Amino acid sequence: MNSELVIPEGNKKTLAELVGVSIELSGSDNNNNKRSKVSTLARLNLTGKAIMGVKNIEGKDMNLEVIPAGAYELEQDDGIKVYCINPIIRVLTYREQWGRFDVENNKPNKSMMAKGSVFGKVLKDSTGGTNLGRIPNEVCSEFFDDYWKDRSEDYKKRINDVKRHKLLFGTIDFNGKALDEFGMPLIDIKEPIPFLFDVKNRKSLSEIDKKFNEIEKYSADQLGFPKKDDLRRKAKKAKKLELEAKCAENLLKSRFTLGSEIHDTGFIWSSVTIEKVQQGDYLDGDIDNLLKFNEWIEYIDGLTLNLWKENNVEQLSEAQSELVEEFVDVE
Repeated sequence: MNSELVIPEGNKKTLAELVGVSIELSGSDNNNNKRSKVSTLARLNLTGKAIMGVKNIEGKDMNLEVIPAGAYELEQDDGIKVYCINPIIRVLTYREQWGRFDVENNKPNKSMMAKGSVFGKVLKDSTGGTNLGRIPNEVCSEFFDDYWKDRSEDYKKRINDVKRHKLLFGTIDFNGKALDEFGMPLIDIKEPIPFLFDVKNRKSLSEIDKKFNEIEKYSADQLGFPKKDDLRRKAKKAKKLELEAKCAENLLKSRFTLGSEIHDTGFIWSSVTIEKVQQGDYLDGDIDNLLKFNEWIEYIDGLTLNLWKENNVEQLSEAQSELVEEFVDVE
C-alpha cells in the first residue's frame, strides 16, 4: 500500500487528468490490432436473470438456480466468466459517452468519451455527426416542456434510443466469494483484477452519480470550500484544479460494495446499488493501471474519431469540417 502515487517522469498528465475527474464549476448546464488492444480489459456486467444448472441431489438430477439474478459477471480476456454476489471495487477513472445500437446494421454507434458529464458538451460520434443527435442541453426540463411535445415521433424515438453511458475503469476484489458458471467456488482467482464496467440504465446511473456527488461534496468540505452552488459561481480555475485533485485522491482511496435491485416491469431486470465500505490507501499497480486505462481510452477515441471523419464527408464540406474541428469538443 502507498501513501502517495508517483506519476512516471515524462507523463505530463496530472493525477486528476488520469483519473478523469472534471468538476463543473463554471455554472454550465450540465482488424487484429484492434482485437488485441480492446480485448485486454475484462468486462464487468450485472446479470439480469438467474443462471440455471443441473445438480444431483440424492441421486436425482435437478434443474436449480446456481447464480441468482443480480449477480455480477466478470468476463475475462480468455472468455472465462467469474461471478460474485457482492464484489468490492475501486474506481480508478471514468468517462461518459453517448451510445445507440443500430438495429438495421447490427452494430453500436457511440460518441467520443467525455471527462465528467456528457451533458452540455458537443462530442463527435461514429456516424459522422455529434452526440448521435442529442441536443447538448436537452437534460434541462424546459426543453421537454416547451419543445418535446411538438417533435415528431421519429425524432422522439431517435433521441430516446440514445443512452448515456458511464464507463467505470477500476479493479475488482471478489472478497473470496468468486464462483464459476456452475456456482462452484473458485479459489485460484488472482485479485485485484482490472475491469471496465459500462453502465447505461437510468436507475444504475442515478445511484452511481449520487455516490460520485458525495465524494465531490466531501472533497469540497475537506478543502473548506463554500457550498457547491456558491463554488460554481465564484471559483477560479486554481480552485477548480485543487478540488479536482482532491476528488481524484478520494475516489482512488474509496472502496465500494456493488449490490443489485431486481425490478419487474413486465420483464425482469436489475439495477446497480453501490455503497462505500471504507476509505483505504493507494495500492501497488495503481499508476500502471491508470496509464493502461488512459491508453485504452485514447485508442478507442481515436477509432471513433476516424469513423467520424469517414462518415462526415457527405455531411460537411472540407471547409466546414475544419471549422467544426476547431469548435467541437474532443474529450
